[in-house]
Amino acid sequence: MNSSKSFINRFVFLELLDIDVNAILNGLRNAFNEKKSSSNIHITVRGPYSHKIKPGDLDRYELLLQQYAPLFIGNVGIFNNHGEYIVYVKVVSEGLRKLWWKPDYPISQYGFNPHITIYKGQNKEFARRVFDFLKIEDLTLLCRKFHLTTYTSNKTPLFQDDVVIEDEDVSFLSQSDVDHERIENNFINLPFRGKVRFDIIERALQLKSTYPAN
Repeated sequence: MNSSKSFINRFVFLELLDIDVNAILNGLRNAFNEKKSSSNIHITVRGPYSHKIKPGDLDRYELLLQQYAPLFIGNVGIFNNHGEYIVYVKVVSEGLRKLWWKPDYPISQYGFNPHITIYKGQNKEFARRVFDFLKIEDLTLLCRKFHLTTYTSNKTPLFQDDVVIEDEDVSFLSQSDVDHERIENNFINLPFRGKVRFDIIERALQLKSTYPAN
């Protein structure tokens, strides 16, 4: 018998499909990190499972999320994970809270903080500069195009930076804090599905150029 099967874990990813939202978030990630990415942004929302995830369950989860669309992306945060600094933007959706299931990281112990990592590295000063940059930008994005997919891995945990270990001077945005009328107006009037300055990537690259090694 092949004992390696017992180490296979399955996860549910929330993958963002909006081209503009992905372009902005990946543009910021690529500006601030050495490792480049062009794939769609994703968040681990459920798992690990030791068994296959039924397609019907995935459809049911996605329908639940769609009922609370759009996803609100904004409100920068920072934390330190064993000497590695992670700057991120929070993803807000009541549907995510209803869907969330991570038995290795229960909400009662680790809290509920779905997010997208923008910078990850050991340079504390640069991490703080990235945090300040995004705080001033007050980046606000909306995403209505997304889907759920499964991922199989033999690693546990799958991503350590899925969990906020230690927050530094950050106040988080709850669902009740979202000004939906303001956001909807921005969504209608701005081409990037939210509030974002057109030259944000260029200025992010300028900031990175002052810190060549991170």
